[in-house]
Parts: sequence; structure tokens; C-alpha cells
Amino acid sequence: EKKMNAGERLKKIRKDILKLAQQELAEKLGYKWYKIKDMETGKQKVTEETAKLLEKYFSINPWWLLTGE
Repeated sequence: EKKMNAGERLKKIRKDILKLAQQELAEKLGYKWYKIKDMETGKQKVTEETAKLLEKYFSINPWWLLTGE
């Protein structure tokens, strides 16, 4: 099984767990919507800052988001 990358994990969290659109998640994190899109598609790296915000607001494990472990 192919291991998901951080962007794919972010998308899975957003869709399956949080059930939010890219725009909605971006607003909650204080980002522009395309920043989420770019992270999900791998154009931009999922940063530690993003992982920490997801932990703070949604109790998402930042280590899993960044590493898959």
C-alpha cells in the first residue's frame, strides 16, 4: 500500500474527519483557501505551523500529519 504524503493526509483529515471544504478549513486556520489546496496537492509543504494549528483547533496529531507515523 502506498504511503500517503502529508498533503494527502491533510486532505483526508479535512474531508473525512473535519468534513470541511478547503475554504472553510483555510478560514479557521487564518489562511487563504488556495494555501490549503496547494498543501493538499503538494505544491506547498505542510508546515509545522499548520500541523500545530490543526492540533490546537481540532486535536489532530501533528506528528502523524507530518510523518504518517
